[in-house]
Amino acid sequence: MTPLQSLRSIDAARVALAVVLTAAFGPTAAAQSPREALGDLIPGSTKTEVSAVASAVVMQIASVPIGSSSGAFTLVRDATTGETTLKTFGFGPSFAERPTTLGRAGAFTFGTTYQRTAFRTFEGASLSGGLRAEIRLDGRPVQQLFATSLDVSSATTSFVGTLGVTKDLDVAVSVPWVQLSLAGMRTSTVGASAAPSTVAREVDAAGIGDILVRAKWAPWQTDRGAVAAAFEARLPTGSQEALIGTPGIRPKLLFLGSTTAGVVSPHVNLSYQFGGPGATVRAVPGGSDELLDARVGRELGYTVGIEIAAHSNLTLSADVLGRSLRHAARFDFEQHGLGAGQGTPQLRAAFAQLAQVGTPTLYSMNPRVGSLNRWMVAIGAKTVILGRGLVRLDVLGSMNDAGLKPGLTMVTGVEFAF
Repeated sequence: MTPLQSLRSIDAARVALAVVLTAAFGPTAAAQSPREALGDLIPGSTKTEVSAVASAVVMQIASVPIGSSSGAFTLVRDATTGETTLKTFGFGPSFAERPTTLGRAGAFTFGTTYQRTAFRTFEGASLSGGLRAEIRLDGRPVQQLFATSLDVSSATTSFVGTLGVTKDLDVAVSVPWVQLSLAGMRTSTVGASAAPSTVAREVDAAGIGDILVRAKWAPWQTDRGAVAAAFEARLPTGSQEALIGTPGIRPKLLFLGSTTAGVVSPHVNLSYQFGGPGATVRAVPGGSDELLDARVGRELGYTVGIEIAAHSNLTLSADVLGRSLRHAARFDFEQHGLGAGQGTPQLRAAFAQLAQVGTPTLYSMNPRVGSLNRWMVAIGAKTVILGRGLVRLDVLGSMNDAGLKPGLTMVTGVEFAF
């Protein structure tokens, strides 16, 4: 083969590859929901994989921490005088669950929080153009097939009520109202000289997210510390199509502990969330894998932190939140070839043409199953207003890039005791 024939072969292969892969990744009908819009914008080799990728993103959007449901005012009644006073110096952390209860039957607190979360990266790749696929020859890019830019944010207003059933038992309900905004554009190139084509989506959705219910039992509570066990469940009340809810009931067991030394109270939470089998990936020998499902797996969690009663009306807190989602859908951006029987006849023929002058590969998002480990840090403050009210202000940030990473998140809220 002459050099001119080789160049013509490469050009023909570029066109063939672009046409075939644009058909695989190309635009679908106008989106009717945020999930469908995400399916139009996020790459995948089949409709099944696109749906599974969307499911994985939904799970991570819906599982962003939304703050503690423990009441901030914990009370104790003197058996002799009948006087009710605060049981603890501080008002509790913002994203950890405190082991102390409200302290008496009939005690009730109600609060609301607001937080807006904007997502920045996906598995370390920027959502602003980092999601892409391209043809490479001997490791060098020869043509970009598409690039996607996404702008995803959610605003969550949570309404939390906590009721003291006995002095050692509390129950709580948290109802989130979620507003989701998704906008994006995917640019695809068909052929070496053709003008790029674009797919743009911009959708908004709002509704009740997954409601959380919790029961907390604290058999040991003293002025030196407390130990408690809790059971909670997230109910599938949020819409999966709107990206604000997840499938199935998600039960969780928690162990809560704290100790007190003057105005300083270290605390720890350990949790285990029950789940299904997790994600499923079908291996393609010699090539990329295919994501078939992204169901919820088990989750291990921990939170460690410190609470400081800086003043009788002011509590400061800092927490490190860790989560490990087992058998989760993970994604790597890497080069891969075509396995035996993978792709259409036209795609295999195009690769065969490129193989005459080098080693052709595709650079794209490749799924796998593994643990998704996340670490976040939260810093907050609570101060008293109107006697039995509290105002809170918190900052929540990510410490690593695993999964769908949110940017710096501000949380504000109020709570009143009755």
